[in-house]
Amino acid sequence: MSPLWKILFASIMFIAFISLQAFSLINKYLDKEVLVTSKVIREGKLTAPIMTICGSVYGSSWQLPDGLDSFTSKDEPTMEQICQSMNISDLEECYKTKTLELNEIIKFVGDKTGKSRINNSEDISTHYHTSANGKCHSIQIKDDLKAHMINDAVVLAVNETFVGKGFYLFFHDPQYYMMATNPLSLKTAQFTQIVERDRENGTFNWYYLAAKKHNNMEVKSGVQVCNKDENYKVMDCIKKSSAEKIGCTPFYDPEIERIPKCTKTEELAAHEKIEYLIWNEERAVIENSTGCLPPCSYYEYEFVGDVQSFVSKTDVFDTFMIGWNFVSTDYEELKEGLAYPPESFIAEFGGTLGLFLGFSFMSIYDLVEMCFEKAKSAKIVHILN
Repeated sequence: MSPLWKILFASIMFIAFISLQAFSLINKYLDKEVLVTSKVIREGKLTAPIMTICGSVYGSSWQLPDGLDSFTSKDEPTMEQICQSMNISDLEECYKTKTLELNEIIKFVGDKTGKSRINNSEDISTHYHTSANGKCHSIQIKDDLKAHMINDAVVLAVNETFVGKGFYLFFHDPQYYMMATNPLSLKTAQFTQIVERDRENGTFNWYYLAAKKHNNMEVKSGVQVCNKDENYKVMDCIKKSSAEKIGCTPFYDPEIERIPKCTKTEELAAHEKIEYLIWNEERAVIENSTGCLPPCSYYEYEFVGDVQSFVSKTDVFDTFMIGWNFVSTDYEELKEGLAYPPESFIAEFGGTLGLFLGFSFMSIYDLVEMCFEKAKSAKIVHILN
């Protein structure tokens, strides 16, 4: 067959490959679609989540002044209103003396046998978030837990003086926490608990907790969507963002390098405005306002089944109790990856190119070898001439 016909046929096959396959394969690769794979991890034990307790809008963790028995999040009260002062020193003193410590809300954190699960003061950290909540207290249980309802249970006994008030309780990953009531802003198990005045002593509300782990891609479609730094914490990022935007840190927050402490009540009010935004808004608004992304890798906790209520009064459990344990130590791992990674693109593109044109990497070798042989032949002919 004439070489011209071979060239013509190869040209037709090349045009068919470009029009029928090449563009669709390239577009498929450039779309960067994300595939989420799921698998069950069985380790036999789990690290306990951080438990953060905050006064709720139904009964703040402040000791309220006369005439201000309660308030709602709609009112968005400021520290000036609660403390009835516009002086920074007075507000700082008010914060120290009138917000409640953890032991004024929860008198005991332990297992179901009455043994404490708090080893030392380092297991508890305290921060402030809006005047509607006062102080929030984060408890870190460093024990690895199984799913036994007695041996691996965690019990929180509410202080008798907190009867009639309420609080929020968040179960969260150490890296992924912010004071937000929108469950899509903060992916964690959370609830509001009102301690009813007529509740029988020794009453338990019992919850079953399940865990899942997220491993997300840092960049999607060329945009960073999460932070992969293992030491990154969302709340620290938000606090730093607020301080940089306002130009100072409030007296109730840790110091940030090169940023002075706030000296004006207007500056405190600006901080509280951001804190209320985080409390009420969706995640997209929070991210756009603060620039703080979620971590790429974190545990999410959720409740399984309905809350169980029962009475089991003992010398230790003589008030209202909240208890929980893991429903299983197996957890689901959700991992993001490209649905069409580079290796898949190369394999499919090359395979299709081979189907239409007979191309392969060996063809490159053959082409080089042929060129080398032709050059060698031409050199021999030149010498002979």
